[in-house]
Amino acid sequence: MKFYFILFPIFLFSRILAQLPVGTDIFLATCNLKGASKTIGTPINITNREGYDNQPSFSKSDTAVLYVAVKADGQADIYSYLCTKKSTTQITKTIESEYSPKIDPDENGFSVVRVEQDSAQLFWKYGLKEGPLLRCKKMDSIGYYNWVNDSTLAFFKVTSIPTLWMANTNTCSEKMLATNIGRSIQTKSTHELYYTQLLDSVRWIIQLDISSGKEKKIIACLTGSEDFALTQENDFIMGSGSKLYFFNASKSKDWKEIADFKKYGVSNIKRISISTKGDKIAFVNDAQTP
Repeated sequence: MKFYFILFPIFLFSRILAQLPVGTDIFLATCNLKGASKTIGTPINITNREGYDNQPSFSKSDTAVLYVAVKADGQADIYSYLCTKKSTTQITKTIESEYSPKIDPDENGFSVVRVEQDSAQLFWKYGLKEGPLLRCKKMDSIGYYNWVNDSTLAFFKVTSIPTLWMANTNTCSEKMLATNIGRSIQTKSTHELYYTQLLDSVRWIIQLDISSGKEKKIIACLTGSEDFALTQENDFIMGSGSKLYFFNASKSKDWKEIADFKKYGVSNIKRISISTKGDKIAFVNDAQTP
């Protein structure tokens, strides 16, 4: 699929809608995450500036990385980095702030969480032809999400204790699945959901069978970490400090180190995304957060 970008009217901005860490950059590297001998190439800082650059997500064709950037105007907008051309394009420029960009399952556009002028956090789709479209206005307080299929979302709801919900974007029906969850939500298929959950002061990666509702502990997260990604071979990838680790429930007993990027200026890996083909990895270095 060739991804076309949508540009929206330019407005003047005067206020910051969210308090965000300013020392975040996105790194991109080629990788081979198959088998036991996993390798990751030299990471390249594709944002490399002061400010907030975060929440990377690959296009289905793996040719682009969508991400969120907050610049001098204080607005969070969506940008795209083209991997082959090594160039960046701004996709949205609105009076609202957009977060968590993801290509739609049908590849006809992308979706975001948009912070409205009244601070509501709603789910929007930006179509390649029809432009922005609000989906399910009553689905408020969305923090993070992932697609389960072309009409179903699993999302983190901003409640006093964070909760995990599943919603149908056609009927706008919602169902709560779990409490005390983290921001990382991954889907392997239409019937398996993975997320983190704080249980007795330990954060675990949890597997949920959507059909039966059965939950299963997979492994405790690395100390101080909560962001993870899934490979095609069901390996979990997680960062800690300057290092990346992997775990496979059927082959491993604990996390195993893959790479250490300290010499490239990486000190605190967060927000990990793996391309559809599994040959690229993007992650955030959050230099100012312990």
